[in-house]
Amino acid sequence: MKKRLLFSALLLIVLVSKTIYSQWSVDPTVNNPICTAAATQEYPAITSDGSGGAIITWDDYRNGNFDIYAQKINSSGAVQWTADGVVVCTQASSQNYASITSDGSSGAIITWKDGRGLYAQRIDASGAPLWTTAAGGGVAISTLASDAPSITSDGSGGAIITWFYWSGTSNDIYAQRINASGVVQWTANGLAVCTQANHQYDPTITSDGSSGAIITWYDTRNGNDDIYAQRINSSGAVQWTADGVVVCTNTSVQDNPTITIDGSGGAIITWFDSRAGNYDIYAQRINSSGTAQWTADGLAVCTLTSTQFTPDISSDGSGGAIITWSDARNSTYYDVYAQRINSSGAAQWAADGVAISTVGGKATYPVITGDASGGIITWMDSRNASIDIYASGVSADGNIGVLPVELTTFTANSTDSKVTLNWQTATEVNNYGFDVERTLVRSAKWGKIGFIEGNGNSNSPKEYSFIDNTAISGKYIYRLKQIDNDGKYEYSKEVEVDLGMPAEFSLKQNYPNPFNPETVISYQMPVSGKASLKIFDMLGRAVATLVDEVKEAGTYNVSFNGRAFTSGAYFYRFQSGNFVKINKMVLMK
Repeated sequence: MKKRLLFSALLLIVLVSKTIYSQWSVDPTVNNPICTAAATQEYPAITSDGSGGAIITWDDYRNGNFDIYAQKINSSGAVQWTADGVVVCTQASSQNYASITSDGSSGAIITWKDGRGLYAQRIDASGAPLWTTAAGGGVAISTLASDAPSITSDGSGGAIITWFYWSGTSNDIYAQRINASGVVQWTANGLAVCTQANHQYDPTITSDGSSGAIITWYDTRNGNDDIYAQRINSSGAVQWTADGVVVCTNTSVQDNPTITIDGSGGAIITWFDSRAGNYDIYAQRINSSGTAQWTADGLAVCTLTSTQFTPDISSDGSGGAIITWSDARNSTYYDVYAQRINSSGAAQWAADGVAISTVGGKATYPVITGDASGGIITWMDSRNASIDIYASGVSADGNIGVLPVELTTFTANSTDSKVTLNWQTATEVNNYGFDVERTLVRSAKWGKIGFIEGNGNSNSPKEYSFIDNTAISGKYIYRLKQIDNDGKYEYSKEVEVDLGMPAEFSLKQNYPNPFNPETVISYQMPVSGKASLKIFDMLGRAVATLVDEVKEAGTYNVSFNGRAFTSGAYFYRFQSGNFVKINKMVLMK
């Protein structure tokens, strides 16, 4: 829990990174078993546990009909709950097609199709149910004949769920919101998202980052299967064109779209596509208005002459995505492959993807949860006598089972105006070092404030420390940029430090100084008011105005780029009310 503290206070924030995969198998013919109970386990779904691991749910036939089970794995791939999973729902009727999302509190909300309709249950970090109902049956989302639910967080501990429903004349798309206590928030049995006269199937959903959601589905209104999407707000009201916007209407077949947030209010959607005569993987990005951002009808992710189908997608934490799919390139049956694409849709890993599981065509229907550290992929697997659930970790650079540096903790301590950062690694491979970066909470601009050399290769824990003496009052966010010897890098998660509101006006010395060509000027205001920050040459002439507006009380960092100026000394003058201060800086090219 973050606390607002003054200069004399102490803040400790601990981060357990998502870059620990030391127990993951690095062999795509081995992988990690999640559930190998007798009978069939199929169609897994996955979400982050908030600590670098994941919670996985699936349909399970061990009791003679399909029930819903779940398992938690840590960031190393080790199972955390009862062997072969904990019970989510074992009602007498069959439960199928489970979907899962994080509850924001290290647990998850799971929804599924049920002989009774659509139901949901919330489980905590230990796998215990939180929504008490008769015989552990979950809470009703829809009691009508509904199918293929998909779920995403609503950002407030609850979730938004979508599904398709047979209206009597066609299949339509509906949605419902449920709060953290398990109470549905919209009209009973859901609100309509798309009721176009033809059929809509298999919707999937992602958050829009603003308490609403973006939903995609495949749609027969044009005579073949196409991809459409719609955005709904926190009240369930549609935000785009009625019955959805076009994602792909190529004359071939496009099926089974899946979706993830792009970090900018839009989404990235992937699907399998027959335009080349066999099934391939394509993707498209849409912005917050539903407008396609890439080539019309999408960009190719994998177009081998063999079959690729049933893709799933997760954000990579950097505006792009990691996509996984079933792939027949090695046999008549299927293996699991994956590809990372950036925010422009360009592939970041090997052409046509990297191998995740290649056990002779035994792995199908993979799903993924991911972030800036990489992803965790799980699938249904028939390598044993029955169908089981297996999983694998994949790094941000496309290696399965390993990452270059295993960062275990990252802490920030503040005393007076000094912030001390400490972190530890479990092992290191090819580690050049760490850039230490900082930004103000109110600013979107990150700046490097230091570098700490790494230990290259190490199999033992290493500890690091960095002291920031340049911080002044305000809220700061810190992160580490871990850099390999070959120049590849990954970011840690972020820690926040609150140094309180400023007690007085202040103008700090720019940093760095001398500079070339950019420097940062910091000032603070104890009260709101008009602020002016200008640059002057040695003759007293104003050559740049950096700030000239009303500002709220707080601490501000302003960048000045001297690329267009000649080398020499300059002055910068800050004024707010009766406070005026002038400092000198030197541009040295």
